[in-house]
Amino acid sequence: MIPKIIHQTAPTKDLTIEEQRLIGRNKALLPGWEFYLHDDADNLRIMREAFPQFADAFQYIKRGVVQSDIARCVYLHHFGGWYMDTDYKIIKPLDAGLLEHPLILPVSGTERDRHLVCNSVMASERGHPFWREFLTHIFSGETLSDLDEKHVEATTGPLGLSKFYLANRERFPDIYLPPKPMFHPRVTLRGFSYERFPESYGIHWCWGSWRTKSFPRAVKNFVTRKVTSYF
Repeated sequence: MIPKIIHQTAPTKDLTIEEQRLIGRNKALLPGWEFYLHDDADNLRIMREAFPQFADAFQYIKRGVVQSDIARCVYLHHFGGWYMDTDYKIIKPLDAGLLEHPLILPVSGTERDRHLVCNSVMASERGHPFWREFLTHIFSGETLSDLDEKHVEATTGPLGLSKFYLANRERFPDIYLPPKPMFHPRVTLRGFSYERFPESYGIHWCWGSWRTKSFPRAVKNFVTRKVTSYF
């Protein structure tokens, strides 16, 4: 059973106005749920507690997004619950049937492009072995301390998660993959809207705050954040 807990992570607990607005809306739709915002210090602390064998390597990772990718898996393994990016918006309450699954990896792409699932929203019961094996895989691979930005998605991000799942899905038949419209309906109008489906629980606005941006892209991202946080 997945507990009614929402985990989120950010460099500090001083969130932007847009992030605060989305989280406030999510809390209103999920009354009685526990919400936890974990900052960098929290992430290192839980790493030392839950996976001390990886803590030193984790501490020396330079890219915050890499630490964040790892930490969200640790929180789901250690506590259970849901992980959501701070730019993820809940559209309707998460029903009880979802909580009966041992682990949920919502579909965001296709198996053909190997980018099947995304780590912006995931859920798990406490202690599911998938997370321990995925973390072991990550730390036994290439050096994480100075991972180049262009390799992040394929190592600790959505593509890395997708590749690991696809290579090991026969060993974890209890993982539920909700179809794309349920948690990742397509973003439209150049990032300012999304496709509506009756079965949709939420939308990932994909603000991409961790990416290096050109000035025009940074301006568009700023405007998009301002506008979509109100929808």
